[in-house]
Amino acid sequence: FPSTGERMDRLDEALSVCKSLMTNEQSTFAGRHYSVTDAYNSPRPIRGSIPVLVGGGGEKRTLDIVARHADACNVFGDAQTVHHKFAVLREHCERVGRDYDEITRTAFVSPGKDLAKFEPLLQELAEAGAQGVVVLGMLEADALQEVGAALLRVFP
Repeated sequence: FPSTGERMDRLDEALSVCKSLMTNEQSTFAGRHYSVTDAYNSPRPIRGSIPVLVGGGGEKRTLDIVARHADACNVFGDAQTVHHKFAVLREHCERVGRDYDEITRTAFVSPGKDLAKFEPLLQELAEAGAQGVVVLGMLEADALQEVGAALLRVFP
């Protein structure tokens, strides 16, 4: 199994190839792990590309890849950590000349057993810069309605 560094290198190159294939008539790319020469992708997506979501909060590589390639990112942690990760993402965006606000920013969240704490947690994540969340965990049917209502109140 390749190292984390190699997997990140491969992700970076793969996203470069995919973005080129989605937006250009022909694509040529020569990287360390992947290469294509005069490759076609036909038919290309009707909307010009497909959305790319990169999950993870690695500050050096993952968030740099998000700044250069992704339409959305999903990070994890408490509100303070999420705020920090998004600040690092903003720095990467500034460095590469990307508008930070073009990237949809979400965070993992678990409702936990005490649903009374869930909506305040969502509010904290929203204040930290999350525009939505990915809910983790299994929920009982009656909890789904409460969780869904809280999500709609915080992230309408």
